[in-house]
Amino acid sequence: MKGYVEVLDKRDEWLKYYLLNSGYKLSEFRNDLDFYYLGKNGNQYCDLRCPYIFTLNDGVYPTININKDIIFKQENNLLTVLGLLKLMIENRHGYRNRILILGFGDLAQKIAHCLKQYHNTITIANRNNKDDVIIKQRGYQHVDLKHIEGEFDVIINTIPKETICYQTFDKSVIYDLATTISINHASYYSYRSLPGMFFPRQSAKLIFHTMDRVMRNVKK
Repeated sequence: MKGYVEVLDKRDEWLKYYLLNSGYKLSEFRNDLDFYYLGKNGNQYCDLRCPYIFTLNDGVYPTININKDIIFKQENNLLTVLGLLKLMIENRHGYRNRILILGFGDLAQKIAHCLKQYHNTITIANRNNKDDVIIKQRGYQHVDLKHIEGEFDVIINTIPKETICYQTFDKSVIYDLATTISINHASYYSYRSLPGMFFPRQSAKLIFHTMDRVMRNVKK
């Protein structure tokens, strides 16, 4: 099969490496190919006609969003946690802090488990009361997203939309892993792609395996 890879960073270069070393052919042009990898630029090419158009986000046009693949998502979340931990330790936010995590999906759970090992006090904020028992069993505190009280040294967002007013927590350091918003906050940081930033080779390998599995019609 012959395809095209939109190269924007080192991760994309590594993806080309894995595809070529696995027998795939690549073209420098986007004409009449078997597959396309467009990363986060999927919306820019509406003229493509192909069953295998891979992206990292949802677009206006039909594509295969790799981030929605369960296997990829779980493994990529591990790289996200490692990248976040690296950032927090470098910024001296990794030890003995009061940490608020927004959300309780797979990524949030992995982050909470990791940071608890560093003697942090973990509070989970979500809207699902049915998770209350599980959260407390794991040694975390639980609050409703609409009724967050108290002070936190660090806030970590894993929800793909703005759910709280960050300006209320002006003394907190905010790591936003799911959105990028324009706010007046001295310590707001958006990191949408920690795997690509810190682990481009490993992240590219996960993308390659997902693409290869889909194109070979291997059932998930």
